[in-house]
Amino acid sequence: MFFTWLSQVAALVPQCEIDVPVGGVYRDVQSRILTQALRKIHYSLCQSHSVIIFLNQVRSSVKPGQVFGRFDEVTCGGNSLKFYAALRLRMMRTGLLKTGDQISGLGVSVQVVKNKLAPAMKKSDLMIEFGKGFRCEPEVLELACEHGIIVEEGNNYMIEGEVFGDRYSAERHLIENEEVLDNIITNLRKHLFERKRLLCP
Repeated sequence: MFFTWLSQVAALVPQCEIDVPVGGVYRDVQSRILTQALRKIHYSLCQSHSVIIFLNQVRSSVKPGQVFGRFDEVTCGGNSLKFYAALRLRMMRTGLLKTGDQISGLGVSVQVVKNKLAPAMKKSDLMIEFGKGFRCEPEVLELACEHGIIVEEGNNYMIEGEVFGDRYSAERHLIENEEVLDNIITNLRKHLFERKRLLCP
């Protein structure tokens, strides 16, 4: 059994902050509390086949008198997450997705900053569509063209006998026809896994 827990670091509220009236002064103990909590759950988490996903916000830390140059970045909870995390991803918005005149999603650049299981510093550009999540159709189209499952000639794409004049039309065809998309994904997996099996002795 494999479990996933989702937590937002910025939403952690220490008890001392709750006890102090609004506008009162209190010590910033959030990073210390998070470090202690991670130490307590670290061993049991390793034995439980669970994954905890922390969402953390990065803020610029401007030093007094600094005007130019790269600003330092600080995170809620201090450096404890950086130390304990097995995998860290940095996500940045790169643009907006538009359908006609309406904004339908976001373009996101994801970089693997730390990875204890594989080489880090990999980077990928993804698209998130509002109400649906990550869009897989652009990646499927690109991989299928790369491995010859979809024929690409100039700006034309041939998908199961149908020809589309541009990339947008080809992606829309995959979005609107789930059966065609599933067939291409199945063929891609067969091709990639067969290739991997042949390469590995």
